[in-house]
Amino acid sequence: MSRFVIPNKPKPYVMAHRGNLVACPENTLAAFQCSIDEGADIL
Repeated sequence: MSRFVIPNKPKPYVMAHRGNLVACPENTLAAFQCSIDEGADIL
């Protein structure tokens, strides 16, 4: 069984499935960038 680990980052991880729907239309580059800017660890 493999385990996903982000080095030097404690769990739980924040995952953005479709980006930030509140700020931008989902599944757009703008939504993904907004999610990263707001601290998402995984897209």
